[in-house]
Amino acid sequence: MMYSVTPYAFNDFMEEYKYFKRSVTEQVLNLDCNTKTQLQKALWKNTEEQNKYYPYHFYADNCTTRARDMLINNLHSSLQFKNIRPQPGSTTYRQLIHSYMNSSTQAWNRFGIDVLLGNHLDEPMDNKQAMFLPDYLLKGLDSALLLKYPLVKEKLILLPDEQPDNKTFFTPIFLFSFLLVFMIALSFMKNPMAQKTSLILDNLFFLVTGLLGLLMLTLWVARVDSVCRNNYNLLWALPSHSVMAFVITRKKQWIKYYWLFTVILNTLLLVSWKWLPQEMNNSLLLVIAILLFRSLARYRKLNKP
Repeated sequence: MMYSVTPYAFNDFMEEYKYFKRSVTEQVLNLDCNTKTQLQKALWKNTEEQNKYYPYHFYADNCTTRARDMLINNLHSSLQFKNIRPQPGSTTYRQLIHSYMNSSTQAWNRFGIDVLLGNHLDEPMDNKQAMFLPDYLLKGLDSALLLKYPLVKEKLILLPDEQPDNKTFFTPIFLFSFLLVFMIALSFMKNPMAQKTSLILDNLFFLVTGLLGLLMLTLWVARVDSVCRNNYNLLWALPSHSVMAFVITRKKQWIKYYWLFTVILNTLLLVSWKWLPQEMNNSLLLVIAILLFRSLARYRKLNKP
């Protein structure tokens, strides 16, 4: 993912943020003329053809860390930051991201991040690394000292935050709770229509889960950076489920053992949930419960004479 730095007019930037109802906060830095000139030259040099491209990294090298490093590299050792982490020494990247995604409108974004990004997101950060998010860069600069004087001499709200918090009931927990209850209810119905519906749902659920596992595996292997590696979600989203979805009714011995293996694996996941080396999305407990329940149902069905 090659990104590039491109300058454009500040008025255009403001119009864009105004259109999308996003907030803009301006920090006026306490710099002398020589430092301003040096910083301006560095910014223009960074937009030159040989310098403008860089491989984007979700939390280690993004548009916010680029601004942070531009200041650090040009102000050198005279710039000092105070701690801005909520829990010094133990705050992780995922915890900071989650703090912006607690509302129901962000539930699916949080789910996607938790599913696709691996356990590198659960590594503790130092103070500098915490500034990979715009708000924490703002906090870092607010607390910074330049030659024992505050770096920020003035802070102005150019555009207030007008993003509405439109709550929604359709969250991952709602969807997976509905599926779990519906699939359990179907299993107690013996009429042909219920059994056929249950089979179709099993086919779809295991196919989607398997395809999701293939996506995780592809991102793990194909991405240059490490953000999608060591993803423990592959323990429940087995890529092999995408194959099993097409042979779900065949009475083969290896298929029976496959469902038994899935039952054991998902049981162990539920038991060891709190001790996994990756913070998992809590709505996945319902997904694992569905996988466990339906794998057990398929295993018992194949064991019937």
